[in-house]
Amino acid sequence: MRGLARLLLVLGLLLGGVAPSLATRIFVTSGTTQTSPLDWNNSNNTVEGIGGGASGAATGAAATNDATGGGGGEYRETSNFAVATPGTTAFTYVIGAGGAQVTGQSAGNNGNNVTFNTSTLIAVGGKAGAVGANPQSGGVGGTGGTGATAHNDGGRGGNSGSVATEATGGGGAGGPAGAGNQGVDGTVLRTGTAGGSGDAGSGGSGGAGATGSGTVTATAGGTAGSVWDGTHNPGGGGGGAESTGGSNNTTTGGAGGLYGGGGGGSATTGSGGSSPTQLSGAGGNGILVLTYTPGGVGTQSLNLLGVGG
Repeated sequence: MRGLARLLLVLGLLLGGVAPSLATRIFVTSGTTQTSPLDWNNSNNTVEGIGGGASGAATGAAATNDATGGGGGEYRETSNFAVATPGTTAFTYVIGAGGAQVTGQSAGNNGNNVTFNTSTLIAVGGKAGAVGANPQSGGVGGTGGTGATAHNDGGRGGNSGSVATEATGGGGAGGPAGAGNQGVDGTVLRTGTAGGSGDAGSGGSGGAGATGSGTVTATAGGTAGSVWDGTHNPGGGGGGAESTGGSNNTTTGGAGGLYGGGGGGSATTGSGGSSPTQLSGAGGNGILVLTYTPGGVGTQSLNLLGVGG
């Protein structure tokens, strides 16, 4: 009787259309190709991408120079990507790295694009933080890619004001809920500002800025959020770091959070002793997120029908 009851339950689920259909999610953070899953569903899937965040700038050569944060990576989504033969056809992609950290007196580095199937999806990386006499603009957030289902720009790095010397925070990455928030603009003399949060606040938090004498280190952008899981989210921008002097000091901007957060700027005011060191925050690497409802629902039902007892 129990076996018959289970059979009737399964048939009821199938006929009633309420059989559970669990989505599968794959996070791609490296490599260039992988074979599509055997149960890939061509008519029920999404491919999401976040471009790499840019690094912030660094300065220490002049008391009036500013170093701004890098822009966050763009978010893009496409849906129902079809492969010729699931389980045989390969996905091709590029996971763009975040912009590399810079030192001394230098603009930051751009973040790199994330692509899927060459041009089906392109999530553009953020642009580098700027260095020079104030005021300076923060790095522009990634924008202008492809993937028509959804798109949200990365947040820009904080702009510097007309007062010397400022190091601004990086922009947050865009995400499904919205654009990345911008790094905090500089308005106060010799200050490091905070980074912007990812995905309009649903992603990683912006890193705190840091200001002080001697060695100063800003906080990295956050990675935790409520988007995909506890560790895979649109990243927050790193905080800017400003040192007002001290002997042989090192000033380090906060790194952009994974994934796609912009790095914070780094600035030193004064001599900083015999060998001051300025290190900007690196940008967070990009990511692809593949989500699909497995096509083998019938197989799951068949396994249920085989239960006896």
